[in-house]
Amino acid sequence: MEVLRQRASEHPSQLAFTFLGNGEEESTSISLSELDRRTRAIAVRIRKHVSVGEPVLLVYPSGLEFISAFFGCLYAGAIAVPAYPPRNVRRPTDRLDSIVTDSGAQLALTNVATLERIAVTRKCNDLLASMTWLKTDECDVESAIDWKVPSINPETIALLQYTSGSTSHPKGVVVTHSNLLHNATMLRSACVPEGRSDFVGWLPMYHDMGLIGSIMQSLFVGYHSVLMSPESFLMKPSRWLSAISRYHAYGSVGPNFAYELCAQRITEKQKATLDLSCWDLAMIGAEPIRAETLRRFSDAFSDCGFRQQAFYSCYGLAEATLFVTGGKVAELPVIRSFDRAKLMTKHVVPSDDSAVGRKLVGCGKTWLEQRIVIVDTESAVECPANQIGEVCIQGPSVAGGYWKKPTATADTFTFFLSNGEGPLLRTGDLGFIYDGQLFITGRSKDVMIVAGLNHFAEDIERTVEDAHCAICCNGVAAFVVDNDLEERPVVVAELDRHAVFQARQSKDESSRILVDVTRSIRVAVSKRHEVSLCDIQLVTPSAIPKTSSGKVQRNACRILYLDNKLKTVTI
Repeated sequence: MEVLRQRASEHPSQLAFTFLGNGEEESTSISLSELDRRTRAIAVRIRKHVSVGEPVLLVYPSGLEFISAFFGCLYAGAIAVPAYPPRNVRRPTDRLDSIVTDSGAQLALTNVATLERIAVTRKCNDLLASMTWLKTDECDVESAIDWKVPSINPETIALLQYTSGSTSHPKGVVVTHSNLLHNATMLRSACVPEGRSDFVGWLPMYHDMGLIGSIMQSLFVGYHSVLMSPESFLMKPSRWLSAISRYHAYGSVGPNFAYELCAQRITEKQKATLDLSCWDLAMIGAEPIRAETLRRFSDAFSDCGFRQQAFYSCYGLAEATLFVTGGKVAELPVIRSFDRAKLMTKHVVPSDDSAVGRKLVGCGKTWLEQRIVIVDTESAVECPANQIGEVCIQGPSVAGGYWKKPTATADTFTFFLSNGEGPLLRTGDLGFIYDGQLFITGRSKDVMIVAGLNHFAEDIERTVEDAHCAICCNGVAAFVVDNDLEERPVVVAELDRHAVFQARQSKDESSRILVDVTRSIRVAVSKRHEVSLCDIQLVTPSAIPKTSSGKVQRNACRILYLDNKLKTVTI
């Protein structure tokens, strides 16, 4: 709150945010003073309905109205609960219902267009119908003069960041003002100094990387952010890079799949219009970072002025507010090769032999007071330097726990070593530190144990993705199923739209494509990992559940598989 107030006072006419309505043309912009004024007016409306410390649901598509409403909650001393409006009003609103139920929010903020679009949904949903809904785009900005500073302090809860992992019931991470300020200070120290040029973003605004990494960091550092919706990027990936080129942006951020998508789908004609020489900070995180993706993207856009040292590999999670580790700006990504077989036994052995080596990308180091401990959680002992363990974190950015979930909070946020050291946040991620760099090897919950050996789901998914050109980028889920005798590995892979179209032309064509893709997957996984797959299911595009940041939800996919509810492509 104080950061925005100060920015608006010092630089009232400076643009804070610009939104590209279709990903290409400017639809709206807002200055720092306008944002402060709108925010105060919304806060006045909020305080008529809730007290300081009460949760308020935010239901908006991406846009400047969401940003004003979010800061309106902070100005009111309320707890912001970002959510996304139902994508399809004819489908169940299970996730939104879960967030409303868990948070206990009685007040929801939205805009006129969204409220009209979900009118039928609200009418048929007793939970949503019972809430009070305020349309913030109808707020009288003149009422901003009535705003009063709320009674809040650094430990006041600012927002509930609901996780979008593989569980059916999302958990609200309790993020305080002090968490946000410490994390923002770390980001500024690590890679986003003050006084730089524009930032471009497209990540979902209700997701931690979009909300904290793009929107809040913009205000903290004091630069102008150009934003677009995730849908604009996904429909036409060139819009992201075109905006960077057009606004001469210093920085932008995206998960691995976004860079891969650009390398695959942006045409030579589109590349000819790009000048990426301005792009000094290409942050990449939120999911496993692939060395091959970094190479492909660099090769694809080097003629556009992109430099490989612009890549900034980082690691973070909502439970630690956002940012945990990152490298050094303007240095080449740290890529190291380790013996794949040894990694399966949790041992770290460097190997330059391409036949047995697995390339991993370093995620940098910790900053300020943040500390990482690699732990054998079964023995509660810190791992030696050459051993893989669970990544645990300690520091002021670690959130306060899960909203109203004491058991889950204790399990995740208050882990102690056998020597009494703690509390530590258990991330659920496996990794190790080598030459001062954090390397992530997989998720503890996503380790597939086959024939007594550990296989990381990400490894098998990458092999499957590369096995055939008809398989979608970021469209593979690998997991195991229990048949009471053993854990058996299964792969679900999305076919691209062209392959699905071809398969539907005739029975013979369908048979040829499905047999060819299935054989390619089976051979590739067997050859690369010495794993014999129990089952392979080929599904339509977008059939595999994913989080808001594009992560494959393996457990949700496994449940659909076991319930025979996957949208398979059949002969």
